Amino acid sequence: MLVYGRNVSPSEFFSLKILKNHPAIHQLNRLIVASLEISGEHDQVIHQHIQENIISDDALWAVTQSDILLHHLPERDEELWFETEVVRLRGMFVTRLFRILDAEQEEVYAELYMQFVALNMKTRTMETVDILQLQALGMEDHLVQHRFPRLRLEETDELVQTDRLTIIDDHIDNLNHVNNLFYINWAFEGLSNAFIQGKKLQQLSIRYGKELLLGHEVAVKSYDNHGLEDQWQTKHLIENETTQEESCFIRFIWKEIEGEK
Repeated sequence: MLVYGRNVSPSEFFSLKILKNHPAIHQLNRLIVASLEISGEHDQVIHQHIQENIISDDALWAVTQSDILLHHLPERDEELWFETEVVRLRGMFVTRLFRILDAEQEEVYAELYMQFVALNMKTRTMETVDILQLQALGMEDHLVQHRFPRLRLEETDELVQTDRLTIIDDHIDNLNHVNNLFYINWAFEGLSNAFIQGKKLQQLSIRYGKELLLGHEVAVKSYDNHGLEDQWQTKHLIENETTQEESCFIRFIWKEIEGEK
């Protein structure tokens, strides 16, 4: 029960409509959606061994932070092995690690760390999680250590593009706010085809702020920072212009594909 996993076929993957034709964004959408499905299945297994609900009937799990390490992008028609475990239980926060491997479990393709909170759908506030029940079941893997990166703008970050949009019905998910995948897609749209050509994505880090709701006006600001000789960082600040609050901060770390400089 500590680790739950299974094979996932390509037909189970779901992807939003993608505007940028880059393999990383297609596969990221699929990996994230499949990971969340596996998380829900693991929750069902856990509930078979507990006396009371970990969260109330009015709450659903929402992601507050993500850190995705990409080692190898799978093929679109490739069957994969997904597994998950809880690696940190602190206060209202539950952090899961998702490992994605080839179907034979010989090569790790990606590692996804996601921090969850219970969001009460009636009050739109975070809810207390019954951490003690999970700890009593031995659900927390103390051997896995991970810190989410500190995401912020630096003086060397150069604003290269600002896009604006309005939140419509198509953006909204079952939590009645913007589907998390849209933030990633909007960030990709802030990258020029010339920039992403010949580069591969190594890491994606996300911090979610105040939720975006139907009708909100949004600004997506994209920044470029060429750090090491063969490595780039792009940062994407998504601001709610209706409420004047930060809704999401995304950082991509890219590496030059050898021979394509």
